[in-house]
Amino acid sequence: MSPEKKKLSARERLEWLRLLRSENVGPITLYKLLERFGSAAVALKALPDLAKRGGAKRIKIVSLSAAFQKLDKIESAGISLVTRMEENYPPLLAQVEDAPPLLPTAWTLSIPKRIKLYMRPSLTRVLYYQRCHWARSRRHGILPAGTGSSPG
Repeated sequence: MSPEKKKLSARERLEWLRLLRSENVGPITLYKLLERFGSAAVALKALPDLAKRGGAKRIKIVSLSAAFQKLDKIESAGISLVTRMEENYPPLLAQVEDAPPLLPTAWTLSIPKRIKLYMRPSLTRVLYYQRCHWARSRRHGILPAGTGSSPG
């Protein structure tokens, strides 16, 4: 799959997150749904009917508020989600069939316009490791006391 590169709106990014975190939707399924329906919002509306036709009685779709809370938690830790359709998604990774649809990234301050990638199976782990790094830095005196609350 080689989608055209574009910048997604905040709403579209939220819909991608909802679709990806829904039951039985992984990277390849997400890409197939986007290919078939054109957008994550339309795919989310069609998902219950598709599941019913596939034999499932019902499917668990992540609510808008739960996805918004998750996205807010991620962004408050200084991490942004880059989709495979965007310009700053790593081109070599985009060539992999089941590449992560949403890639958590954090801009580094020391190297302008470079992305530091956090390749972890779970976004929750990214937040956990970032908090551990923050606490370790503070404990070793790298961060002075009173520099604010811990990330995440």
